[in-house]
Amino acid sequence: MHPAYPPGEVLATWPQPNYIDPATRGPGIIITSAILGTLTLVVVVARMYARFHLLKSVGVDDCLILLAMVSTNVLPSTTHH
Repeated sequence: MHPAYPPGEVLATWPQPNYIDPATRGPGIIITSAILGTLTLVVVVARMYARFHLLKSVGVDDCLILLAMVSTNVLPSTTHH
């Protein structure tokens, strides 16, 4: 047996897997994604406001931040079953 795997005595003490009605953490993931997505949106909007209106200076980093924010917030919405 590979040293990264637990010995057979330890594996024998583990409970049997429940494939019929497994416990899920789906709502927690959705809530966490919604909270962090909202926080991300607030921070990026504040940054864009500062860059566009206050400094009148927009750079490539701002465009990349917008692209990253959109792709990060779209991914969780496409993986929900």
